[in-house]
Order: sequence, then C-alpha cells, then structure tokens
Amino acid sequence: MAQVDQSCLEKLKTFREEIDWKNKKKKRYQIFKRFFFLINNCEGQLPNLRDIFQLGEINWLVGSRDKEGQTLLHLAVTGGNKKATELLLRNGSDPNAANKSRLMTPLHIICDWNKKKSAVFVKIFFEINDELNRQGQKKLPFTNFFN
Repeated sequence: MAQVDQSCLEKLKTFREEIDWKNKKKKRYQIFKRFFFLINNCEGQLPNLRDIFQLGEINWLVGSRDKEGQTLLHLAVTGGNKKATELLLRNGSDPNAANKSRLMTPLHIICDWNKKKSAVFVKIFFEINDELNRQGQKKLPFTNFFN
C-alpha cells in the first residue's frame, strides 16, 4: 500500500486552519476549489479526512450543497476528479444524493459519459461502496429510468 503524502497531509491541515468555519456557506465555492486543488496535487495514498478535520467539518464538506443541490461529490464527478471522488466516497459522501435541477446522482452523471471515461469512475464508485457496504440507489423518485 502506498504511503500517505505527508506534504499533502500538512497542506490539508493548514487549509483546515485557514477556513473561516463561521462563514463557510459564503465561501463554499472557494473552499471547494482549494480542496480540489490540494487533493489533485497529492502523491501516493490520499489522507483520511478524519486525520485532518473534525467530524462536523467533514459532514459539512461531504454533505454541503450549492444552489443547484450539487454536493462536493457531484462536483468532483462532473469535473472528472478521480482522487477527490475516491476521497469523498471513503469519507461519507452520499452516493445517492440527487441534485435539484435534473435529479441526478453522481452515478447518473458518470453514466452520461463515454464508455472509456465512465468505466474508470464506475469501477472506483462500486469498489469503494462495496468496501463500505453501501448500496447505490437504483431508482430516483419520480422516475422509471431503471425499471
């Protein structure tokens, strides 16, 4: 197993200390953008968010939604960010969270891609959810997409 990138771990710890948690909603976009940048520049095994953030902070990171109902996992998947997708899934992001505009879960977004690109993400998605004994939602409310 690869070693956790200590430089990345330290940068994420510094990032956490710099966040104004009282005004996090106003600064959500900047927080997400910096989070993705730091994760993308990690080498080796990604750190466990529990080694950096407090539980409430992790819950906010993985569960917070923008105006369209997108979670950080939606944004990671939409941007094709494998590292962030993996890290978020391993740290409690809800794979069944649907956005407001199209009622799309992160898996629905992945399935909209071409086969080559989607195959990598589908593999990551299901391997991690199997490891964590979580199931993907097969049917969204108000749809018969999978029936």
